[in-house]
Amino acid sequence: MSFDVVSLYSNIPINEAIEVIKRITDPDTTYLVGICLTSTFFSFDGEFYEQLAVSPWVPPLSPVVDNLFMEDF
Repeated sequence: MSFDVVSLYSNIPINEAIEVIKRITDPDTTYLVGICLTSTFFSFDGEFYEQLAVSPWVPPLSPVVDNLFMEDF
């Protein structure tokens, strides 16, 4: 089976990705990954924003988390 995913890194739901991490790792790793995925602020055109809904681009963490999520999916 294959999937044609558009904009993979910007469409992974954070809470669901953290649940996948929780099932396959220990609580400390889940906690640290959760901090990395939920504490993302950025600036654009002089304004500061917080990314809330989808997986942020946090190299090198995002590709790993996104791949684990897709494997679980």
